[in-house]
Amino acid sequence: MRIGFAGLGRMGGGMARRLLDTGHDLSVFDVSDAATAPFAEAGARVAASIADLAADRDVVVTMLVADSAVREVAIGSNGLSESLPAGAIHLVMGTHGVAVVREMEARHREAGQTLVAAPAAGLLKRRAPDGERLRSDSRSSGCRCRDSSVMMTPGCTAKARASSASSSPGPSRQ
Repeated sequence: MRIGFAGLGRMGGGMARRLLDTGHDLSVFDVSDAATAPFAEAGARVAASIADLAADRDVVVTMLVADSAVREVAIGSNGLSESLPAGAIHLVMGTHGVAVVREMEARHREAGQTLVAAPAAGLLKRRAPDGERLRSDSRSSGCRCRDSSVMMTPGCTAKARASSASSSPGPSRQ
């Protein structure tokens, strides 16, 4: 599979490395040359821009922190919606607001592309009373299921949701 990856920080770098190590055709982009150098040494292609990253990819993964950054990468000038081929997928791995996700989804749909919002929360070392691992809760950014028609985190278990809803001081929209 031809994969592009933008955002090679702590989480993104680890994810991209796993993709490269499993033999995928990987292109990477980051604003920091220091972040892309190890990938170039390991055989990934370093893209000169987001447009270059997206040009021939089946999927582009973004692991960016801020809504403004992912919005610019996805729908800004020469961004993914203008550069990805029709039928390609933009896999958004950061945790972003519903409004920006909806805006990106609409632009990708207009371009014949698919947006998949799959926010990553990291790994928590917490266990439920019965020993089942809770991978996420509402305070760790993984269960921000504010609008389940748009954004749902696969790592959120029903127990994690119930646990965070019962311990949360405010009203829950989950």
